[in-house]
Order: sequence, then structure tokens, then C-alpha cells
Amino acid sequence: MDGKKIIVLAVILVLSLGAYVNEATADPTPLSECGDLNTGTYVLTQNIISITPYCFKLIGNDITIDLNGFTITRDGDLNFIGIWDGNLFGPRLENIVIRNGTIRNFNQGIWIDESDGCRVEGITAISNGSGIIVGNHCVVSHNIAINNSSGAILTGTDSTISYNIVNNNGSGIEINLTNVRSNILYNTANGNFNNGINVVCPSNLIGNITQNNGTNLLQQLGKCKPYDSLF
Repeated sequence: MDGKKIIVLAVILVLSLGAYVNEATADPTPLSECGDLNTGTYVLTQNIISITPYCFKLIGNDITIDLNGFTITRDGDLNFIGIWDGNLFGPRLENIVIRNGTIRNFNQGIWIDESDGCRVEGITAISNGSGIIVGNHCVVSHNIAINNSSGAILTGTDSTISYNIVNNNGSGIEINLTNVRSNILYNTANGNFNNGINVVCPSNLIGNITQNNGTNLLQQLGKCKPYDSLF
């Protein structure tokens, strides 16, 4: 290979690597209003009041939303969902991450039960119908759910629900009753109208506390070990 061809190939390689680095390290897209979100990383720049049936609809895989400490809330009676995967008839979405902020006053705060392998962390869900609903193989951790009239957290199979505080909701933590094999670790469920933590076994329960709930139980359908404190 002559010297000119080597130089040309070297230039192409450098440009390709530069393009890859720029794409991989690109800054998040700022968000200041509701809308549809496709593949990418997004960060809120202010509190958002939704005046549409949903605030954010997810329409692609590999979406990260950092609420950046801000709040999404609704205005009026027809704003049903805060963040929604909206994929009822298409393939299930994958690698959805939602973190670090507050969602309040929606019929459904976060409703992404058509997503697999999702992560919801550092969210405060207040005074919604349902606070956080996710699909299978998801991680729901370090969230606070308070005064959600229907329920705080609902997950699918093979999920990990850890270090959440769910107080004064319709129900606390519910594992979809057709699904099993979840890890329910170090959660606190107090003062919920129905169950504090309701699971399907076999599942792994460690370090959870339920107090002053309507039924004050961890429902054992099968054999879940180790048994936790129920009261």
C-alpha cells in the first residue's frame, strides 16, 4: 500500500473516531415543555405543567429522562399521565431510565408497563392515582410515593424494588399477580389503605417493614424466604 493510501485511511479513521466520541459524549437535550421523546438523553430545565392528556410519551428505546430536581404536574381534569410508554400494540420498549424529580396530580404518574429493563430512581410521586407502574426486569429504587389514591408502586416479573418509602397510598408495593421472581429489599410501607407489600412467590424479600396498613401483610402465595416483619 503506498503512502497516500495510508494517509487517507488514517484521516478516515481519525474522523470516524471523532464522530463516535462526539456522539457518545453529547450533552443531554434540554426539556422545558411536554412532548414525544425518542432515543436519547434528556434533562428538565424547569418545572412543567402539563395541559395535554400526557406530558411525555416515549416512542423509542434507550431513553433517559433526568427530571433534574424539577416537578411535572398537571393542569385540569384531562391530563391523565405524567410519563407514558404508550406502546400498546408495538414491541416493548427497552432501556428506559427516569430519575431525580417529582411527579404529582396525574391519574398515572409514571406508566411504563410496556417497557422491559427499565429503571426508575429518585422519584417522588405525590397525589396521583397510581404513582409508578413499570414492566418486567425493571429496577425501582430510592423513590418516595405518598398519597397516591390507587397505589404507589406496581411492577412486573423479575424486578428489583428496593429502598422505597410508600406511605398513605391506596396500596403500597404490588407485584403483578401473574408474575413472580422479584427482589423486594429494604422498603418501608406505612399507613396504606390496603396492603403494605403484596407479592407473588417465589420472590426474595429482605429487610422490608410494613406498619399500620389496611391489612398489614406481605402476601405469601407460595414460599418466600426470609419472612419479614409484618407490623
